[in-house]
Amino acid sequence: MSWKKGFGRRLKLYGIGLGLGSLLAWALVWRNHTDGPALWPADKIRESIRERIFTADVNSLTQLNGIGLNAANLDAWIDSSKVRLSKSEPRNEPRMYFLENPSETTGMYVELGDSTFRIARAVRLK
Repeated sequence: MSWKKGFGRRLKLYGIGLGLGSLLAWALVWRNHTDGPALWPADKIRESIRERIFTADVNSLTQLNGIGLNAANLDAWIDSSKVRLSKSEPRNEPRMYFLENPSETTGMYVELGDSTFRIARAVRLK
């Protein structure tokens, strides 16, 4: 068998393996998700915030009112925001993440508890 025939055979086997691996990855990861799984750290943080219950204490509500938001449209704001890991403090306890929404020029520090989250500080961006 010449090297050309052997190379072609190996290339076919590689293609079959790549195709089967892609099919398996789709079946395990992407199949049951409508908008895809949270693969990036920022997506995982937003998903983690959405899974928690908002603690509407006086400070959180005051911070939200200061930037023109209320508890009703907070979920939509979080979905359209970006997580800035450079301004976040994920290693401190409680964990605090900075989310910003450039279209509304607002940002907030979200403090995560065990099953709840609260707004520690909300700011207007320049």
